[in-house]
This record gives sequence, structure tokens and C-alpha cells, in this order.
Amino acid sequence: MLVAKAIRHVEYLHQEIQSLFNQPAQPEKLSSFLNNFSQQFEMIGISGALLNIHQLEKMFSHKMGAFPDLKIEVSQISIIMQTADFVLLRYQETHHKSGHSHHRIATACIEFHVEQCIWRYLHETTIGESS
Repeated sequence: MLVAKAIRHVEYLHQEIQSLFNQPAQPEKLSSFLNNFSQQFEMIGISGALLNIHQLEKMFSHKMGAFPDLKIEVSQISIIMQTADFVLLRYQETHHKSGHSHHRIATACIEFHVEQCIWRYLHETTIGESS
């Protein structure tokens, strides 16, 4: 049951990311979005840089509305490991923008807090580009 919820949450959160990038700045929407992340959140992005929750917030606040034609697809979600407290999963993410597609594999650790999914860790790796 919690695994299914985590999978739905991955899909939901990427819809929210797309919306943040598509629409003009909405600070209240960003604040609500960031409630999905642990204060100890860490992310290794496609550039290889390690980001914490404060750097993630800064990145999103600077890029809100910057990509109005961006479409994000999530596919191939698979569970690597699960416990009563967290799930470790992998998925493919495809960003479609300006006639190009960028593909990446992501591995995420999502914690369960009283029925709420909280992102604790994310590692993204670029796997290709297509036109």
C-alpha cells in the first residue's frame, strides 16, 4: 500500500515540477511544493553537484516560469528496496522542450511520515538526448 502511494507521489511531484517551470512565479505554490522534502534532503543533479533543501529552493525560485513549453514524463518506476519507513526506487524521467527530449535515470529515497511521502534523497543521471 505505501509503495503504491510512493509511486503515485513520484508522478504527482513531477507534475508539480512541470507546473512550477511552466507558470509564472507563485511563491505560495513553491512553498507547498517544498513541503514534500525533508529538511535533510540531498540531491545529486545531472551536473553532478550536491544540493541541499535550501539550494533546491533557490534553484526552483530562480527557474519558476522559465520553461513554459516543458513537458515531463515519468516511466519505468521500479522498487529497489522497501521497509516500513521508506522506499528506495528508480525511474526514468524524460523532459521534452523545444523539440528535444532529455532522458535521465533517477534513484530516490522517499520516507513515510504518517501517510505522507517525504523525499529524503535523489540522484539523477543523464542517459541521453533525442530530437
